[in-house]
Parts: sequence; C-alpha cells; structure tokens
Amino acid sequence: MKRLLKWRNLLALAVLVPSLLLVVSLTTSPVLAACSLSSGSTIEYWVDGVIYGASNVSGARANLGAFNPDPVFSTYNEGGTSFWVMITKNVSNDADDRVAQIGWVKASDAGFNDPYVFFQIWNDSGGRYNLHPNCDTNYWGTLIYASSCKADSGGDYKVEKNLSTDVFTMTWGTFPSFSATYDWDPNQVSISGEIHKHGNSATTTLGDHYPGAVGAVVQASAPKVRLGSGSYSSVNFTIHNPHTGVADVRKFGSPTSKAQYWDPRCTS
Repeated sequence: MKRLLKWRNLLALAVLVPSLLLVVSLTTSPVLAACSLSSGSTIEYWVDGVIYGASNVSGARANLGAFNPDPVFSTYNEGGTSFWVMITKNVSNDADDRVAQIGWVKASDAGFNDPYVFFQIWNDSGGRYNLHPNCDTNYWGTLIYASSCKADSGGDYKVEKNLSTDVFTMTWGTFPSFSATYDWDPNQVSISGEIHKHGNSATTTLGDHYPGAVGAVVQASAPKVRLGSGSYSSVNFTIHNPHTGVADVRKFGSPTSKAQYWDPRCTS
C-alpha cells in the first residue's frame, strides 16, 4: 500500500490474511487548546523517532508507553496512529525492503476506542501480515475489540530474528510470543511514532493525533539493540524527526536510555 522511505519506516495495515506460518516539562509552540484537529485532505504517512543501523541487526526492544491519541481520522486499513519497535531490511531498491514490527495502533473505525497491541511482518516476497494478541485466548489472531489486548506500559515490546535459523519472533510482555520463518535479514532498528492522515507538508493543524501530547509525553524506555548472536545492549540512536510542528522527539543519555514523543499541537 505504501513504500518504505529511506530512514523512514511505516506501519502498513493494508493487507489482512487469515493465516500466518507458525514456527518533565517540555517547551513547544504553537499549542492549540486540547487537540482540536480536523482531518487532512490527503492520506500521507509521517514517521518520527529514533533509528540505528548495522549490518547484523538481529533484534530490538523497548518499553513503550501507553497513550490514547484523539482524534484519529485514518482507518485501520489506512494505518491509523501507531507507536512501535521495528527491525527492517532497508536497501536501495525499495521493492526489496522488508519490515518486522510490534507496538500499538489506534484507528477511526467504529469500536476502535483504544489503542490495541499488534505486530506486523513482511514475508520474503514483500507480502504484509498483521495480528493482535487475544487476551481471552492467549493466542495471536485477528483484531477483536472485545478480546484483543489493549496497550499498556507493563511490558517490553520486542522483535528479533535468529540469523542462523531465519526465525522471527515477536514478543509483548509476558504474552506468548509468535514466530514465523523468513529469509530476509534486517539491517536497521527504528522506534517511532506514526500518523497517516493530514493535509500536506506545510500543514501543522490538521490530521491524526500523533502519539503523545505536550502535557503527556509518551516514552520509549530502555531502547536496546541486539547484533548477531550477542546480547541486547544500549546504543546511540539517531533522532529522525523531519516533521516539526506535527511531531517531536527527544532522546536522553549516551547511549540512549529513553526517548520521548509528543504532538506539539496537542495539550491532551
């Protein structure tokens, strides 16, 4: 549905399939009262966060803060508003890019009153699959509003690949992990917020509520990276934030110990 931009990742919730192979105070301006936004005239995704690149990336993890963005105008199929941890194959030929990510998403669909945990993975040919944890059955499946798990700040979000066996594993807190086998190797980590609907590149008052608000930043705590078969470790992430006025990101520590995200248009 959308292309993967260089140093700019995405949640693309366009293709649903029935099965998958199992195996502090901030200074910002201007600020609107609360978050009085209107939907934009175009669908265009904006991604802002922290990134890290290495040839032998095999995992990424962080504790992602929970937040309920409102308003969100884009639908689930369009992508909604999301906050996630990602490992990706990011290469010069866009058709060969691949993504595996886990986080939370909120959309404008009826019944979508809260952010729900999700994961998405692209297979060897670029097909995209996404699933949600079901808190009634303890199993990953399609989104069910009454049963799917809502985002909270209680556990790490982790996505990794065993480079020897080609097995990708997605984990959220203590919920049973989910695995799939694909042959592509990641070379980049991203921990980012994302929105999909707004006016145009000059518009700072329209569109989906980005994760976080001036008075309630959403935080990625203890972001870490795994390289090869090693252990997870802290690294110096780079901020990727080209959308000042709609999304802001601030990181702390060297190596990075946390990153905060917020929408400077919104106080709530």
